Amino acid sequence: MSENKPKVSVLIPAYNAQDFISRTLQSVLKQRYADFEVIILDDGSTDKTAEIVKQIAREDKRIRYYFQENRGLANTRNRLAELADAEYIAFLDHDDEWLPQKLSLQVDFFEKNPDFGLLYSDTYIKKDGRIIGRAFEERKPVRGNVFYELLFENFVPLDTVFMPKRVLLEFIPFNPEYDFSEEFDIFLRVSKKYKFAYLNEVLAVHYRHNKNLSDSRLDKFIQEEFSILNHWLKQEPDIGIKYRRRLDKRMALLYAQKALYLIRNFRFSDAKEEIRVSLKYRPFNFAALKLSGQLFFKRHSLPGSHDQDSLCA
Repeated sequence: MSENKPKVSVLIPAYNAQDFISRTLQSVLKQRYADFEVIILDDGSTDKTAEIVKQIAREDKRIRYYFQENRGLANTRNRLAELADAEYIAFLDHDDEWLPQKLSLQVDFFEKNPDFGLLYSDTYIKKDGRIIGRAFEERKPVRGNVFYELLFENFVPLDTVFMPKRVLLEFIPFNPEYDFSEEFDIFLRVSKKYKFAYLNEVLAVHYRHNKNLSDSRLDKFIQEEFSILNHWLKQEPDIGIKYRRRLDKRMALLYAQKALYLIRNFRFSDAKEEIRVSLKYRPFNFAALKLSGQLFFKRHSLPGSHDQDSLCA
């Protein structure tokens, strides 16, 4: 690697990001570690994303802006990886941000521990202008050989991920069939070969807002989680035997999430079936039992409650 190449490539996919992109970029430019490039690939935005990014890029030459016709998130991440020049890759979505010490701590970790495949950390979760929690406030992070833990729970916050480019290149492309779980699919594959490290620091802020909490996104996300899980069950059939309880717990949760989506869309008969399947996997799981109560209330509280599914016809 030549001396004029940066140490870290920060990869930011952007789509109609005018409300967030300035804040996101400023969080990168305020990093205590300065040897980086920022690559932004605009996936066909129709708002002022390009105008905002180009203005900031004129003031800081470490920012590289590219535009493409809309091709989806997985294809955008693939192109970003191709454009990266640095030794290390750091991911950041267009609506989130980093704390100032993120890159300095992560570069230092990898310089001392080069054999890991991926490093992640804790992140704040922010909604309506206030911090509502942390990714690892209640659950414990997992280190080392994490494949089976990761398979049953996608616990790695994307915006904290830091990894060698050589490792990422072993496992791309990101699968264009996935709109919301493309990075989960890649991280699972990485975890089959490499150990993961966890840095016990809060290094990012993940924002929850209307644009990333829609029901349509939830429905597609659940479908993709099922698809990824089923893929690995076909690859390793003994997973269902060795990890039966954890698999049942995961399946029960996914079916409960599907039921929630259906209830929100007044598809009550379909929701009832998803709740039934969820309870089949875990008869006393709280999520499904709670949804049963919601379903009963909603079916009997709206006009024409004897046939609510007709509302969606």
